[in-house]
Order: sequence, then C-alpha cells, then structure tokens
Amino acid sequence: MHIDALIADAVSISRGKLDVVGAGWNHLFVPEVPTNHGRVGLGILVSVRGGPLHRHHSVVVRLDDPTGQPVILGAANGGRESPSDRVEVSFRSRPPFPDSPLDEYVFPIAINLERVVFQHPGVHRFRIAHDGAEVASIPFVIAEASLLASDQPGDGDPLDGGPAGVDS
Repeated sequence: MHIDALIADAVSISRGKLDVVGAGWNHLFVPEVPTNHGRVGLGILVSVRGGPLHRHHSVVVRLDDPTGQPVILGAANGGRESPSDRVEVSFRSRPPFPDSPLDEYVFPIAINLERVVFQHPGVHRFRIAHDGAEVASIPFVIAEASLLASDQPGDGDPLDGGPAGVDS
C-alpha cells in the first residue's frame, strides 16, 4: 500500500479519477492570523498492490497546528459532515473491472474542508493514517501576507501568479 497526497483549493472525484483545482502550494498567505479560510482540499491516492481483494480499508485525516494540537476541521465535504478534528473515509479494495491485468489498484479520495479556522501562523500538518498506522504527513505554512518579501507584480509573488509558466 502506498499513499500520495496533495493540498489544493478544491478536489473532487469524477468517473473514478481525482479532479484537482489550485494545487501545487505549501504556503497559504492570509491577511491576518487567526483567519477563517474558505476551503482547503486534500487529494489522496491510495495504491493497493496484491493482497486479498474486497478488503475494507480506513483512511483517517487530521490536521495539526504548529504546536501539534488538532485543528477543528470545520464542515467537511460541503457541509455534509459536522465539525470534527478528523475525517474518516472507508473503502473496499477491488479491481476496476474483473480480470484486470494489473496487480495494483488506485483509489482516489477527495476531502474538502470548509471554513477551517487557523489560530496560529507556522507549519501545519495533515496527518494521514491507513488502517490505524500513520503513513503520510503533509506540511504547509500559514503566514500573514505582510511577510511577503516583495510586492512588485511579476517577480514571483505567490499572490499574483508567481513565476511565469513554460509552454513547449
């Protein structure tokens, strides 16, 4: 079993695939701290190789603040879940179709956290556990926008798009 995860502005599952909007960041600049952030998405890909099929799996995600204390996650998954310090997702491993020639199966998980309140600046961590064992830690920084080194447009300021992309 292997876990890949990324932080994004929003994530969803469509036709068995993880759809991601606004990924590729690990610094979140906010006007001030504490702050109530609208949405943070966490996309997770669980790869299960071999082993018994149709086995139940549990993935638990929690968010720790810079002091190691759990952050109340606000309403998860569009408000369908009550505020808590963790989100749990269960699934059963099975091939996408009978007699698949692959012995590894990928199961996407999309978690959108609404109205998360960040009380402290600094390094926060998503902690991901699979079947009771921590398997991943995804760090990111909450920082006040006033800490940005430069406010000149086009010089890599993360608030105006950062460095220019390259097309080939």
